[in-house]
Amino acid sequence: MTGTVAAKPTGTCATSITFFVGTTKVVTNASTVFEEGSCASVVAGAVVEVEGITQLDGSVLATEVSIEDESDD
Repeated sequence: MTGTVAAKPTGTCATSITFFVGTTKVVTNASTVFEEGSCASVVAGAVVEVEGITQLDGSVLATEVSIEDESDD
């Protein structure tokens, strides 16, 4: 799933963060891999590509989050 981070993420990079891409809740954990940036790069307005496992509640447990560089277009 690719989209824009809708609002400031909650949580801390040391443990996990939660953010929304559109209306989809995305949760990271210690196993989440961040590419083209770090956990701290996930900010409101950032364009991200998320790969992960859809949970029963419809949220996504992210296995990988890539920060998209809009200048690469």
